[in-house]
Amino acid sequence: MVGPIVVVGSINMDLVFRVPRFPRAGETLPGTDFRRFPGGKGANQAVGLARLGGDVRLIGALGRDPYGKELKASLQEEGVDVSRIIETGETTGLAAITLSEDGENSIITIAGANHQVTPEAVLEARELFREAWGVLLQLEIPLKTVQTAARLGKENGCKVFLDPAPVTELPDSIYKNIDYLLPNSGELEALLPAEKDNKARAEKLLGWGVKNLILKKGEEGSSIFSSEGRVDYPAFAVKVVDTTAAGDAFAAALCYSLQTGYPIEKAIVFANAAGGVAATRLGARSSLPFREDILKLQKEAKVDEVDY
Repeated sequence: MVGPIVVVGSINMDLVFRVPRFPRAGETLPGTDFRRFPGGKGANQAVGLARLGGDVRLIGALGRDPYGKELKASLQEEGVDVSRIIETGETTGLAAITLSEDGENSIITIAGANHQVTPEAVLEARELFREAWGVLLQLEIPLKTVQTAARLGKENGCKVFLDPAPVTELPDSIYKNIDYLLPNSGELEALLPAEKDNKARAEKLLGWGVKNLILKKGEEGSSIFSSEGRVDYPAFAVKVVDTTAAGDAFAAALCYSLQTGYPIEKAIVFANAAGGVAATRLGARSSLPFREDILKLQKEAKVDEVDY
């Protein structure tokens, strides 16, 4: 099916503080660097799709402040359709990211204008869903909005992707509308903490209606659980600099490659490579790869894209 991909999600300005290690409670720790990057999981994934060649429509919200103006202009420059971005009196969303020398991060977010991405805003853009191939969602906007977008996507025959971050408890009813659920290991455990292991969690989610559970495992690669069983895919060996947007790069690459006709096993390898490229670069949006970056990593790694 030919059509755009609708991303419904957050738009933030990321304030990144580099430190030798994470500070302990009550400790003042000298940092080594500070930088500012466009971010927000919705915007990151929209740009990730656009850089791969996708036709992307972003539903989101920004404040009427300097950060909002800067972010909207940068999205347009990346080729993202911003006609459905709402401008509000609230501050533009912010994220304070602490980045350690080993590439791990901790993040504090201020939702700000992202609270205004309401179910009503999604319903007002329902014509986008009628012509779309896919819908890509995250959890930095109100949960009711995510539920509305997932339902609207399913009703219109779209492929619906959900990256459940930042993780929160989800109603069982949302899962029947999800074709591809993309948690990392910690998020999967948080979604179903009562289950004893990932196999049990996957079985429950598939029983609730999820078509494909794709588990992101960082340097261990990824796994897909479906009605056909489980298949594991190893990660690409890279020197990690910053993992902030690796998951966003993975989600965008998976969505784009499936739309372009890749079989699922080839799409996951492509997505693993996208996440690997992103992890080698500092920043959120600045780390998102173009298609040639992903293919270059696959070629350098001498990986047969389908031999997994």
